[in-house]
Amino acid sequence: MKTWLATCAMVTLLGTTAAQAQIAGVWRCGADGRTYSDTPCPNGQALALDDPRSAAQVQAAQDVAARDQRLADQLVRERVQRDRLAEARSSLPRAVLAKTVPKPAKGPAQPAAEPGKAKRRPAADDGIWRAVAPASRQTKG
Repeated sequence: MKTWLATCAMVTLLGTTAAQAQIAGVWRCGADGRTYSDTPCPNGQALALDDPRSAAQVQAAQDVAARDQRLADQLVRERVQRDRLAEARSSLPRAVLAKTVPKPAKGPAQPAAEPGKAKRRPAADDGIWRAVAPASRQTKG
């Protein structure tokens, strides 16, 4: 029984090695050349699959790919954190949110009015815009 299992394992191993040896090339097939196959086809062209890059170029490309993957992972973590924060904030009552939202900083102080110029009245802060027409320049007469 053990001999039979060993023989089956050996045949399977040899069959796998032979199959890998047959897939040594790629052929471009079809009238327009848009079909690829691992077996030769009529009017097919064998494609060279050699990598013309040096070992240093391959290593540099792998380093760039690893860096890009790390950056992408970092962006995903930041987005998940931002989404969790937004979800937590949306579940808070408005009264709590009003206390946690910082108020805008006041702008720079207004310069003192020059002597001889009239001071303008500050606009009412009731949300209504009021238009004011200039005084007439015509003299009464």
